[in-house]
Amino acid sequence: MAVKWSILLLATFLVAQAYSAPEINLNQLLAEEALKYPEALEEPDVDYQERTAVGSGPEEVIINQLLAEEALKYPEALEEPDVVEPMSRAGACTIGTNNGDLAANQPVLLEAGKTTFVLPDTSGIINVANGKTIDMYCTGAFASPLSGKKISAKCDGGDVFEANGHKLSIKNIVCTGPVAHTTRKTSKSCYGGATVLEIGLSLEVGFITTIEVCHDLSKQVTYYSHYGLSPANVAFEKSVSRPTFITGGYYDGEDVNKLYTQVSQMETIAKILGPGSSKYFDLNKNVYLARGHLAAKADFIYAAEQLATFYFINAAPQWQTFNAGNWERVEDGVKKFAASRNANFDIYTGTWGVSTLANDSGVQKALYLKINSAGQGLIPVPKLYYRVVIDKASKLGIVLIGVNNIHATLDEIKKDYIICTDVSSKVNWISWDKTNIQKGYSYACEVNEFAKKIGQLPSLSVSGLLY
Repeated sequence: MAVKWSILLLATFLVAQAYSAPEINLNQLLAEEALKYPEALEEPDVDYQERTAVGSGPEEVIINQLLAEEALKYPEALEEPDVVEPMSRAGACTIGTNNGDLAANQPVLLEAGKTTFVLPDTSGIINVANGKTIDMYCTGAFASPLSGKKISAKCDGGDVFEANGHKLSIKNIVCTGPVAHTTRKTSKSCYGGATVLEIGLSLEVGFITTIEVCHDLSKQVTYYSHYGLSPANVAFEKSVSRPTFITGGYYDGEDVNKLYTQVSQMETIAKILGPGSSKYFDLNKNVYLARGHLAAKADFIYAAEQLATFYFINAAPQWQTFNAGNWERVEDGVKKFAASRNANFDIYTGTWGVSTLANDSGVQKALYLKINSAGQGLIPVPKLYYRVVIDKASKLGIVLIGVNNIHATLDEIKKDYIICTDVSSKVNWISWDKTNIQKGYSYACEVNEFAKKIGQLPSLSVSGLLY
């Protein structure tokens, strides 16, 4: 019986060597071997424990010698491969944004020969036709067995792509590090003589702008961030870790991260309002000023785009209960609205005005994170956050507005913070608690009325109300 099991072992070995020597017809080889040893196919009459006690007879010596001889014919079959290259599969390729297909050091995926991202459907699946090529980029280099900063990868079916002579699962097509993002200053100006800055990815194919920012370099305030939103954005990657915000070379070397710390902001507000200002903060209840994204991390699909949102020029001081309250509901609602309408939106997310609080004498004072040596306030705490949403096809639009003062009374909000006719009763696609002041009192207006009131947006073509 030992011969029978040795023959099965031989067959197993031959299966393994057939994978390393594709010229062998595996089925034919197994059939031929089975004919040589028909008794090996019989059901053994001893159980596993009994078989382990059987001694080595002369037949087993012969089989062991045969196995050794076969192994010498195919030494490469015994080597451990660096990367297992999968077999080709028929059909299209699929890549999921949230199923583990995209590694932490994933490359940028662009349409072949273009600078546009390959987009998933609203369920998070990227479909690539068999034989179709997409371009993939790293800002450093691709990890072995690939190399260079760009590859053209052809769908080979399933999750397999062929590039540079290698067939690899999309999970194994990675960069040596995360794709780097950067900013650049343009020659264009925007509201009040501010400068248009671009946040994006500097790839071999060129600079891809993900966010356009209107930022006043001297006042250290961003008026708005401009970008696009598609139905696919609802399928954004959800496992991308949050990095630290960076200045990107702006703010005159100021340690802006320190200015946002709870200790520093409370000290600065105390200088503005007096020692009684401590009543405006409650760290146990998340009552403090957070780094409030304008273009949100979750407004972008891929890791490289999401990480590029962490510039202070794309943020402003925002009360945390508002940030995690109604404003988060606005961000989420707009993405889902784009998906439900199958619409592409033009987005302007910005801030307006400077929020005030009463000092120890009851006088309203403007709030900033920094007071310079000349007494000038820098990095203002905005009065309002807003998001202009314009359907690119229909030219219909709406602006969603949140009050960034959780300490204001309802009378103060109605008097000083509602600056246009409220049409939020027509909005049924945001799950907000819009009159809750702690979560950020919120409302909506027609774009043209709002734009005329604040005066800081570029000329917009809007034909009616989007709802």
